[in-house]
Parts: sequence; structure tokens; C-alpha cells
Amino acid sequence: LELLAEKCKHLHPHERNFVIAFDELAIIPGNCFDPSTKMHLGNVTLPESDNQANMALVCIAMGIVKRVKQVVACHYTDKTTNGDSMISFLSSLVCKTEEIYKINIRAFSFDMGTVNRSMITKLGITLNLKNEVSSIKHPVRSSDELHLICDPTHASKNLNQGFKNNG
Repeated sequence: LELLAEKCKHLHPHERNFVIAFDELAIIPGNCFDPSTKMHLGNVTLPESDNQANMALVCIAMGIVKRVKQVVACHYTDKTTNGDSMISFLSSLVCKTEEIYKINIRAFSFDMGTVNRSMITKLGITLNLKNEVSSIKHPVRSSDELHLICDPTHASKNLNQGFKNNG
């Protein structure tokens, strides 16, 4: 997060509006030793577990008005990572990012990975035409909402796949 502080140091107030994007990536399970941190890597970290991870969750803060982009968190996940763990992590990440770096997280974006779908279900977010709920109460500013934005690249891939599968 120190890199984000440096990038945000000279932003004007209207340029301090950000989105946090969550992206899940498939990884090959395995463990390795990182000599720079002197830690073994490869087990699930959200929530902490001895299971080997098969997914990496990368979180990127992106400026809405000004082009600023920085990875702010990364976790290893697997099928044991649930919506409750994600909600706690999302809330903590938004609170910490806003408090320390004086930026406003206005929305979060996600791909349609398993962990992300679990989180939005637990949050009560629905994306159907009959009953759309696309925001939650902001964890820092109770008078604001934290909006959900579907990642357009992944949304178009899902739409394309749906047409292929269903004619």
C-alpha cells in the first residue's frame, strides 16, 4: 500500500475517487519458499488454512478520474474460501485504504469467479432484471453506498458463452 500512497500524494480531491477490482486467477497448486520474506507460499490465506491454494485473488485500486492503478492486496484461495471471508476482507480493505490514503472507494468490480459470486450472494446483491440490488452500505461512510460493477470483459465473455451454450 506504500506505492499507492506515493501515487495519491498529489491528487486533487475530485481525483481521489477509486474502484477496487477483484480478479481471480487459476494457479497450479504447490508450495515454494520466498527468500525475500523468508516465508513458505502456496497455502490458502483467505481464510488461513493448511490447504494448498488453486486460485489467486488479486485486488487492484484504480482511479476513476485520473489513471492510477496499483495492486493493493493478494490472497491465495480455494473452494473453502467463502462469502463471509470475502465480505470481511472487502470491508477491511476499503476501511484501511480510505483511512490511510485519504481516497474514496466508490465501487468494487469483480469477475464471475466462484469466490466473488459467493461474496455477492452473501451481500444480498442480485443481478437479475426483476429485483436488481447493485450496492451495499459503505463500510466507512454510512450515508454512502458502495456500488458493484461487473467487469465488462468477463461479462461479455459470459454472455458469449451463454449464447454458445443456449443457441
